[in-house]
Amino acid sequence: MKHAILFTLLASLLAVGCERARQTQPVLEYFDKDTTFTVGNVRCDVNYNYLTIANASRSEALQAIEEANMGYFFNLESFSGTPAEAFETSLKQLTEELGPGSDGENNWDATINVESQGRVVDSPLVYCITRSSYTGGAHWLQSTDCHNYSLLGGYELTLIDLFDKRQQEALGALIRTKLYDMFGVTGDEGLTEQGFFPEYIDVTENFRITPEGIVFLYNPYDIGCYALGYIEVTVTGEELEAL
Repeated sequence: MKHAILFTLLASLLAVGCERARQTQPVLEYFDKDTTFTVGNVRCDVNYNYLTIANASRSEALQAIEEANMGYFFNLESFSGTPAEAFETSLKQLTEELGPGSDGENNWDATINVESQGRVVDSPLVYCITRSSYTGGAHWLQSTDCHNYSLLGGYELTLIDLFDKRQQEALGALIRTKLYDMFGVTGDEGLTEQGFFPEYIDVTENFRITPEGIVFLYNPYDIGCYALGYIEVTVTGEELEAL
């Protein structure tokens, strides 16, 4: 049976070899890049703040993590290269997505901000990528996506790596109960009145491992209306052990 992150999981990850883990510790540095370009009648400001693994070439695991996270950050598929090359490729892709625009009086501005944060929590390396953008429409779009990687294996940890089916079902029920408590309601009807979509409430792959447990993050529209904003549900190590 699979158990909680803070105890059995981390112990098993570290058991591969403490010496090897020390040799492959990532050196994290920021790659900052800002630019402005115009496509037809659209002026676009782009601001990137990417947390790169400066010593990724020292191990296959770190290189795999760097490439995966670079793809997530710059919205690129199967990309292999440097952050600078990823930035240029991303700009080209963004220009194509905005389209040719038009020369007229209806000029407008677009803004895209992307930043990442990362930390090592024992063996896993945890990245969170936050986007805020305005490319037309009623309001800004915002989201945060978290990715947890095994430093030893170089792969992304998913729910199936951490919990079996029964534990995931129990975790989903616990998250729902925590939402009841957070918003002072006693059931799904109360959540609906608050702007939630109860039928979509479940355990999510958008989580980050912390020293205290796991935080599950729901972006606007994931389980409720835009006005609810980000919803974070923390499950402690003790609660994970009880699943």
